[in-house]
Amino acid sequence: MSRKNKILLVGSFTSWQGALEKSYASAFESLGMQTIKFDLQKRINHYTLFGKLGLTLNRFWPVEAWIRKANREIVLAALEEKPDLIVVFGQSLVQPGTLAQIATMSNAKLIMIWPDTLVNISTQTLMCLPLYDLVASYGKHACAIFEKLGARRAEWIPLAADPELHPLLKSEQASSCDVSFVGNWKPEREYALSLIIKSLDVSVKIWGGNDWKRFAGKNASIMSAWQGKGAFGEEFAKVVGASKINLNIIDLTNFPSANMRFFEIPCARGLQVCSSCPEMENIFINGETIFYYKSPEDLPELVYSLLGNERLRNQVTRNANEFILQQHTYKDRAKKILELLN
Repeated sequence: MSRKNKILLVGSFTSWQGALEKSYASAFESLGMQTIKFDLQKRINHYTLFGKLGLTLNRFWPVEAWIRKANREIVLAALEEKPDLIVVFGQSLVQPGTLAQIATMSNAKLIMIWPDTLVNISTQTLMCLPLYDLVASYGKHACAIFEKLGARRAEWIPLAADPELHPLLKSEQASSCDVSFVGNWKPEREYALSLIIKSLDVSVKIWGGNDWKRFAGKNASIMSAWQGKGAFGEEFAKVVGASKINLNIIDLTNFPSANMRFFEIPCARGLQVCSSCPEMENIFINGETIFYYKSPEDLPELVYSLLGNERLRNQVTRNANEFILQQHTYKDRAKKILELLN
C-alpha cells in the first residue's frame, strides 16, 4: 500500500474561531491527504501560568517563554510525523526560529495561509515570511506586498465556502426577517443599517457580539434590531435561510478583498447584498450571483427594490449557491495549493 501524503496543520482548532483551520483540514482530507492538527493556542495555554489571569495576560501581552515552549512542540511534531507539507495559519504565534529549525532537519514544504487584513499582521509573522515556500494570501493585491516584505512566493488563494460548516437548513421563524446582518460592530456597519431602518418599514435583525451594545447602545433603532448574540455554524446558516436579504458590509480595512461572509452567505443559500469588493466583481457578477452597493446611501432603494421582487431574489440565490459549490469551496482552494506546490 502506498503511503498517503501527510500534512501538518498549525493553528487553532477549538471553538468557532478555528473554523478556517477545520475547513482546510476537511478539505485536505477529502483530497486523500493524512492530516495532523496541531493546536498551537491550546499548547500555549498549557504552559501559561497563573490560571485565568495568566491566560488574559498572555492574550494582550504574549509571554515569550510560554510561546517558545509550545513552539518547541511543533518542531518535535515535525520530527515525529515527518509531514510532506506544514501549513501555518497566519495569525498563529509561530516563531521564525521554529520554521528555521524545521527547515534544517526536514524537506517539508512550508506554507502560510493568510486570511486577514494586513493591518493585523504581526512583526513575528513578517519575520517568518522568507522561510515559507508559499504564502497563500486571501487578497490578490496583497501578494505583491508580501513579496516586497520578503516572501519568496505569494499566490492569491481567496477564502471560500464550507458546505459542512454552513449547510442548507430549514429556516426558523424566530430568525425570519427582511434584512439580516451577522458580524461585529463597526461604525460603517451601524451607519448603513441605521439608514435602512430609518428609511424603510422593514424588519431588520443584527447578530453580533457585545461591541454592538458597547458602541451603539445609545442608538435605539440598532438596539431594537440587535439579537444580543452572534451566530455561528449551523445557527448562522439558519439565520441566512430565514432572511430575505443578507447584508455583508465588509470591513473597510479589507478593501479591495472579500471576507469570509462573502462566501458563507451563498453557501447557506442566502441572497447577498454586499459593499464594494473589486477583487471579486468580475467573478461574482452583480445581478447574477450577488448585488453590490457603492454607497450606504444607495442601500434603502436597493433593499426596497429587491424585497418587491421575490422571483429575482430566488434566481440570484440559486445561481450563487450553485456557483459557490462548483468552484469556490475550501476543497477547491486546497487543491490549488497542492497544484502550486506540485
